[in-house]
Amino acid sequence: MKVDEVLQCSFPSWYNKFKDITIKSYMIPLPQEFIDYLHADGIVLPAESITASALESNEDNVGGEEIDVDWDDDGGPIAEEPSFPEFETTIKNKIKSCGGRVFPKLNWSSPQDATWISFDKTLKCTCPSDIYLLLKSSEFITHDLTQPFCKCEDYDEDSSDITVKYHLILRQWQDLNPAAEFRCYVRNNQLLAISQRHHSIYYEHIMDQREDIVADIKSFFYHMVSSKFTCANYSFDVYRRDKGHTSHSDSKL
Repeated sequence: MKVDEVLQCSFPSWYNKFKDITIKSYMIPLPQEFIDYLHADGIVLPAESITASALESNEDNVGGEEIDVDWDDDGGPIAEEPSFPEFETTIKNKIKSCGGRVFPKLNWSSPQDATWISFDKTLKCTCPSDIYLLLKSSEFITHDLTQPFCKCEDYDEDSSDITVKYHLILRQWQDLNPAAEFRCYVRNNQLLAISQRHHSIYYEHIMDQREDIVADIKSFFYHMVSSKFTCANYSFDVYRRDKGHTSHSDSKL
């Protein structure tokens, strides 16, 4: 793998080419103060995001009981609260544009290793504080920010002057069936292999529909992907929405 290939696989590099065949998404440039916040030790959420989250929880409390949220400190040392109101306002607007639920990620990775810290153990976010908590808790996100090129054969950390423009990617939340997700491997612009995305689970229908699945994904790749993507060697994920359909419009990146 080379540095240029990693850069080409960065979400902002490919999204506009494939926006018609992938999930609706928004790309928000990360301000330096937010990048510094992600690098900082500990998890301290901005006060405005905590307050907004508490208000939303009260609105969702259908039982009518008042939720008592105590933000007072416990007498220990008080960490400095970060604040990026303009960035947060943009996030709120994009969440609203996505129907109120989003899936967050940075240029390459999502914080899928941090689902343990979310209320429903998923990456579904409805407010900025949900996003901050996942990003701050994820080693995958730290890797994106600090070592995205560490496995590249042509990367020299001591002499490299690569500048990455980091973005927060908010993708419209979709309730996807994991049995319909597949990972595809391309070498020399040829579709070399297809595997189920979640390899630790057995899905009986995959063997029964193997020929149809392969035909659908091959059609999708050669009609919709191969001529548009600039790399010769890469992997991509695809969602096959309907069983038994051969139209490439039934698949999504």
